[in-house]
Amino acid sequence: MPDRELGSIYDQGDIQLRQPTSQPDVECGVTNQRTISHCGASAEDHENASREAAVSPELPLVSIITPCQNAAGFIEQCIESVLAQSHARVEHIIQDGASVDGTVAILERYTGQIDWVSEPDRGQADALDKALKRSRGNILLILNADDMLMPDAASWAAVVMARCPSEAVIYGDLYLMDEVGNVTGEFIAPEYDFPSVLCVEKVLPAQAAFIRRSALEQVGLGTDSTLDTCPDYEMFVRLGLRFAMRHVRGFVTKYRYHVQPTDGRSPRTVDRFVRAKSLVMERVFCDPAVPERVKALRKRAQTGLLLWASTEARRMGDSCTAVKYFAEALAHFGVTGRLLAAGLRRYLKNWDERVLYRAKPSLSRTLALGRGLASELPHVAQIMRLIRVATPALGKLPYVVLLAVMFYFLLIMSRMVR
Repeated sequence: MPDRELGSIYDQGDIQLRQPTSQPDVECGVTNQRTISHCGASAEDHENASREAAVSPELPLVSIITPCQNAAGFIEQCIESVLAQSHARVEHIIQDGASVDGTVAILERYTGQIDWVSEPDRGQADALDKALKRSRGNILLILNADDMLMPDAASWAAVVMARCPSEAVIYGDLYLMDEVGNVTGEFIAPEYDFPSVLCVEKVLPAQAAFIRRSALEQVGLGTDSTLDTCPDYEMFVRLGLRFAMRHVRGFVTKYRYHVQPTDGRSPRTVDRFVRAKSLVMERVFCDPAVPERVKALRKRAQTGLLLWASTEARRMGDSCTAVKYFAEALAHFGVTGRLLAAGLRRYLKNWDERVLYRAKPSLSRTLALGRGLASELPHVAQIMRLIRVATPALGKLPYVVLLAVMFYFLLIMSRMVR
């Protein structure tokens, strides 16, 4: 199992996740069209960047940051993908947490081509913090040890960063791989807006997100090394409070998907995710320097985190935990919501999947009816997101419980429409 894998990019609201195409329409910002990005990076820009990279010492240095531990099965592919970059000025900073599985022997073979250190650390966030502070690049990217860069990723970042001087972060899209490296799909990242990122309604793909060093230095070059996990979330929230970010279409990275990811020491459970992100949120909402308009997002953020946790638990095959977090999210929706949540919690005390039967009615028609309203009424959009989570999470609950929840959704929606 791999390294210190950063945030999962699955089950995120309106994000487009599709099967791989035979001939991708976008790869590192290049298409058959003149331009595909908001900032105007085109195929011609890529060709020019590649030619300039061979002769210009003024090109920005791109630092690829890889924290890892016990990643012998994947680290060499990661290193080779960085060495294959068309951009002339790239450094690969690897911070290994005293691996014992052969990772260090692989790193030794690349001495002189990569900048690596192997030493004990306090975990994923601490390793990432050390690596960031060792870097020298104008542009930074955090790459998991089991992921791979597309060949033109760094040159794409240099071009797009130059075209978007006011953005602190430019992020692209991902190819998805299974554990043996087969491409299984494409992940189209969401368009950026800070409230949705803070509230975990959208999760930025850290493995495809290039960070402007000058911006990160203004909010603190490094991560919160005290966090157990999710240091990328903390860093993006810190940056988002001060700077703009932008999604630019282009496949940047191949992201390796694991059903049960680890951080080199122990499984990365949903409970660990929730604790870490809750801590970051509370620091934001309790900071007197944070604007009131951001503090007003507290309830939305708490609910968003619980819904995200429910979808993550479902993805990992933990139905009980999925329903638990869904019940906690439901409790944020008035008195009726709290009563339904209490009923779900009581039901969970006697959880036994052997005796549960799958409810027959579908919420898909309700979901379809609400999609039109979601674009116009923010509260309805939140309810529809709740239904999207509830549909699979509640699939094993008794018929009467599911009907009660569906009735509550319809009641809330009818009030919102009025």
